[in-house]
Amino acid sequence: MTVTREPRVEDPPPEGTAARPATPDERATVDFDDLYHAHFRSLTVQLTAYCGDLAQAQDLVQEAFCRAFARWPRVSRYDDPVAWIRRVAWNLAPPAAGGGCGRPRRGCTGSVRSTCRGPGRTGSR
Repeated sequence: MTVTREPRVEDPPPEGTAARPATPDERATVDFDDLYHAHFRSLTVQLTAYCGDLAQAQDLVQEAFCRAFARWPRVSRYDDPVAWIRRVAWNLAPPAAGGGCGRPRRGCTGSVRSTCRGPGRTGSR
């Protein structure tokens, strides 16, 4: 006859079982520069397909990254920071009906390039 005991909290999980997910404090911090370089191109391709204009798509993605950079302590703790950046870029794009991204959106003020100096640098805000 085999006798088993109840597992204790400090015991490691049995082999073949998943360990508990990391808490936000235990998760590895996502580096903004690495994320930018890994995803800028793919996000630009997605927005270019929607807008039909590469330059406009680049501006939209850059603005989304600038907004993420301004909120990086919070955004970096999300399960998928790229999804947040993608959503912001899509929200910035004007509606596609009747001309796509070529039309300025109501409330836009000037160039989106002026809000951030780029990855790894502090913006003017």
